[in-house]
Amino acid sequence: MFRKIMKKITTGALAVACVLGCIGTFTACDDGNPEARITLEFNGEEYVLNYQLYKDKTPATVNHFIWLADNGYYDGMCIHDYQDANNRWYTGAYTYDNGSLAYKDYYTFVRSSTNFKSFPQTVWADEEQDTPLLSVYGEFSDNKFKVGADDKDVLRQQYGSLSMYYHVKETDRKIWVKNSKGEIIERSYSENSATSMFYISTITGTQKNSAHCTFATLKNTSVLEDLQDAITEYIGDGEDASFVTATEMHQDPYDPIVGKDYIQTTYDVPDEPIVIKEIRITKY
Repeated sequence: MFRKIMKKITTGALAVACVLGCIGTFTACDDGNPEARITLEFNGEEYVLNYQLYKDKTPATVNHFIWLADNGYYDGMCIHDYQDANNRWYTGAYTYDNGSLAYKDYYTFVRSSTNFKSFPQTVWADEEQDTPLLSVYGEFSDNKFKVGADDKDVLRQQYGSLSMYYHVKETDRKIWVKNSKGEIIERSYSENSATSMFYISTITGTQKNSAHCTFATLKNTSVLEDLQDAITEYIGDGEDASFVTATEMHQDPYDPIVGKDYIQTTYDVPDEPIVIKEIRITKY
């Protein structure tokens, strides 16, 4: 109960700040930005989260996310890494099949899509743009990306926000990206290798992240709070209460640059699945 009260106080403060920002600049809360609906299912109950996507700040990331959502890529995926202590729930790479994780082959899905020609390419293996890598341009400061002239233009992580995620790639491989000005520039692969994974933040307050692109904010936090309360009730308060099982998986097995390097990653997989029933874009 205390946690829920504190989140509501924090959310109220963030809402006031957003309103004041809109009054002052008339651009901080652009009503023209897309919106999305994410339906999660946990223990037989559905939880519908409504989001604003910030295409004005992170256009490549939002266009990438919208294409995947429109083509049904995320439907049926699960929270595969429940990092509650780190305030992050990771998803976008695995389904939950017969009690275990099953990797969803992103690259085959995208290439075999009937809408492949409309895929928003922003990363290539070559300067001539003959070999697309199907990942997305990293719109964050570690990749030398700037939203605007001022640090306040950066969308910060907050309760319920969405951020694109990638495993750090141990490679010095250089690739080419198309930036927000349409220029083709050379960058490192690791910072531009995100494909489909993203995480839901459960922090209170706000936090800047220089290594990942935060691209969406939750419009109403009460449903996510209800889901957290349901998880807490499911876990119980016994000394041996647990909610996750450490599970090793092959990291990015089909990545065209590092997929051949068999790297193991340990995830904290929820014992009771948290499933994405669907993601739908409700406003373009």
